[in-house]
Amino acid sequence: MQLTADADPRDLSLGRDPACDVCIASKQVSRRHAVITQGTTGRGRITDLESSNGTRVNGRRVATAELQRGDVIRLGSWVGVVTESPSPFEELGPGLFGGATLQAVLAPLKQGAQSSMPVVIEGESGTGKQTVARSLHAWSGRKGGFAAFDCGATPTARVEVELFGQPTDGFHDASVGGLLSGTASGTLMLNQVSALSLGVQARLLDVMTRGGVHPIGAAAPSDARIVITTQESLASGVRDGRVHQELLAHVHIAGASVRLPPLRQRREDVAGIFLQLLRGLSERGRNLEISPDLIEKLCLHTWPFNVRELVGLTRRILTLHGDEPLLSEQHLPDRFTAVATDPFPSEERNKA
Repeated sequence: MQLTADADPRDLSLGRDPACDVCIASKQVSRRHAVITQGTTGRGRITDLESSNGTRVNGRRVATAELQRGDVIRLGSWVGVVTESPSPFEELGPGLFGGATLQAVLAPLKQGAQSSMPVVIEGESGTGKQTVARSLHAWSGRKGGFAAFDCGATPTARVEVELFGQPTDGFHDASVGGLLSGTASGTLMLNQVSALSLGVQARLLDVMTRGGVHPIGAAAPSDARIVITTQESLASGVRDGRVHQELLAHVHIAGASVRLPPLRQRREDVAGIFLQLLRGLSERGRNLEISPDLIEKLCLHTWPFNVRELVGLTRRILTLHGDEPLLSEQHLPDRFTAVATDPFPSEERNKA
């Protein structure tokens, strides 16, 4: 659902009648169910037109209510989310799905994908930083491979070996190649770069700024593109003394930095991601019937663990209830069903 600032505000009708501005083909939606009055500020107000099955906003049944971005609207069996701009849901990259909100955030990465500029991807846990990094690699058309390295999960003594390689058996002309040489002409994603020592960060910076030192035994410097993923900003890491100041400066001057929105800030994508996951994860891709109550609950959830939580929930539902004819809110964990929603009167549920 889109609310737009308009010099000539007008009403937007919703209902089953084809003459409505938004026609909803559902028996539980009245012919003229509700109307949204759009304002010049970009906000609007929804008013129920004495519909049979009622109108809910964020789980509460209303006669009229002001709307803002992210509000969840329920008309009978139809669920919608208020957005600020048209938001077609689509696959933006391999395994990366979203609408206008995510697409706008990723625009700088797509524009510079075929360059060699370093990239920083910030975001809360579970927002899909590695998926975005893989998509960036796909957009770049680089011939080399993609590799992910978790700096915080690797023992300090092994970090330089893993990244840069080292001589073996005491001979300097024999080496174990590190990830920088192994991803030549490819993409190397570094997670939690603040866990690296400042000395290792300085050596990494040398690779990023001048093609770097030759990995031992290699004929040429590594040209791997470096992608840094982090939950906190690099700037906060500099203030805490855990991130090399010149590393931050190099990214600001020569690279690109984006912060992925948490899932709660793009509610309009929740249902689409869930349905896409169901199709991808269910056995033989069979179609599953989904109740609108379940979709509404998903849209109202705050998703503290973001897309990762949604993936885990989908796997859980399919494992425990994938053979049932209808997936409904009763199949959700308590943290979802605890979200309050006013009941629609049972005697009105099936009226048109």
